[in-house]
Amino acid sequence: MDRSEFIKFIAASTLGCGALVGLSSCASYRYVDGNREGSQLKVSKDVFQEDSYVLVHNPVYSKPIFLIKEPEDSYSAYLLECTHKQCTVKPTGNTLTCPCHGSKFDQRGQVLQGPAEQSLPAFQVTTNEQTIFIQLQKERT
Repeated sequence: MDRSEFIKFIAASTLGCGALVGLSSCASYRYVDGNREGSQLKVSKDVFQEDSYVLVHNPVYSKPIFLIKEPEDSYSAYLLECTHKQCTVKPTGNTLTCPCHGSKFDQRGQVLQGPAEQSLPAFQVTTNEQTIFIQLQKERT
């Protein structure tokens, strides 16, 4: 392999690895649609058959809602909007990370690393046997 072929090989390998990393980060979480009913979103508990959390599209906020299943069949919901500069926060492993300035939050919306100083906005969540209800008015936690 001459120098030109080697450089082409390395360039192609780097692009291929970058594409795989990008795809794997997209595949690590799942979006679901919330059905609006008055001042709340309804989400079926069935969305948690395989996942411990989902991202909920909603008609009210420009950012998705992070909905996580807690122990004892309870649920918590947080708006994925960074409290620093309002960028969309993304799930990354066991944390929620802002790609704009690096703020990190735990899965309960609490700040782990700044520059954000406030927790993610939370929503009141109630349930019945089959449905999760997210109140669309944000709470400050």
